[in-house]
Amino acid sequence: MAHEHGEAFPREETSELVGDALRTQQRRAWIQDALITVALALLALGLPLERLLGKLPAPHTARLGDDLDWVLTSADRFDERVGFLISAVCFALGWLVLARAARRNAWDSGPALRASLVAACAPVVLFAATTPGPAAAGWLGACLVLATLASEEAPAFLRAICWLTASALHPWNLWLWPAWLVRERRRRWCLGAGLIAAFALFERFPHRPRELLAGLDGGPGPCVAWWTLWIAGLGGAALGLLALRRSPPLWLVAFALVPLVPLSLGGTIAYDLPWIWLAPLGWLGVLELEKLGRRTGWLLVVSIACAAASLVWVRWTDPERAWREVAEERLEPRDVVLTLSRTHRYLLGTRHGLQVWMLPARWLPGPITDGFEAMLLEARGSGRRVVLDEDSLGPPGEHLCDEATFAWAVRAADLRLSAR
Repeated sequence: MAHEHGEAFPREETSELVGDALRTQQRRAWIQDALITVALALLALGLPLERLLGKLPAPHTARLGDDLDWVLTSADRFDERVGFLISAVCFALGWLVLARAARRNAWDSGPALRASLVAACAPVVLFAATTPGPAAAGWLGACLVLATLASEEAPAFLRAICWLTASALHPWNLWLWPAWLVRERRRRWCLGAGLIAAFALFERFPHRPRELLAGLDGGPGPCVAWWTLWIAGLGGAALGLLALRRSPPLWLVAFALVPLVPLSLGGTIAYDLPWIWLAPLGWLGVLELEKLGRRTGWLLVVSIACAAASLVWVRWTDPERAWREVAEERLEPRDVVLTLSRTHRYLLGTRHGLQVWMLPARWLPGPITDGFEAMLLEARGSGRRVVLDEDSLGPPGEHLCDEATFAWAVRAADLRLSAR
């Protein structure tokens, strides 16, 4: 083809210009996503849940695998600030996985960002992002699995790596294997990865079965809670999830429901942040609404509103709220606290950085009691105030320790701390 002046059409130059424009657009998209990822991580670090709610009781924030014992025995090895950092990074990376997956599927920046933000702003995800625990890692793992399953071009080995990684990040992601099995055409990878996980599971499960089944202390009430409260827990992502209800593929049904069955039958929603694997499905649902030409920005507002309501609810139903307010008002940085409560010890020692002594239930003469006397003399000599956590001893007349321990604690204390 030639122009009117007889010059050939500049095909190569045009192709290079279009290629340069596309590469520039891709670089800008990566820079945009990277900046948003960093901003989300910094936001989660700047607003840890304790800043919004006060100092949460330990069972809500300290369960890093099984129960509070792990944290208390690992206090020398684990800094809670590291837990906050890990949660924030996993939260931001989960958003990045969804945003990049949408862009790879040819979605524009607007729909890709809105859909991934709606999923990331689900109340359970925001709770996970701002508390030290495994839930944020579980969110990241579920995002990895869903992103590869939703892609037609993802190779089988990549899906295998993502599922194994997700299972290592959180044990609940093991239940996503049936969804992968239904989705995968080349099932040798699926079966091979399943065998690897099965060997690891058989070694781990007899010792810590509570992790895989949400505590093994469920019942009819917890089962109903698992199946009904997810709408409030997911916020706007729940409405996006409902958009997938019309003729969903079988693997998508398995992704949503297979984990829900054993967790609802085996445990309670209080064991760890629930429905964390359902939040990424909200991303897929929002993209489906975008495909139909629906506005989805309001779903983000719904998610944030649900998260704010959840914060208020957790704050006012916190059983330690009254005690915590009194402790924050009356305790000083140099105080030494005597307590019988492991939860109070965790809160005061980890969150406030106070020195806390766990009183023995029985005051038996020996090295332990001699150590308490020596520590008391040292505290007196350095001018530090000794505070007795009276609420941890139990109600009057029904103390959780013997009379000798109670008498020593009362004698040693300069101040009694009680919210009663």
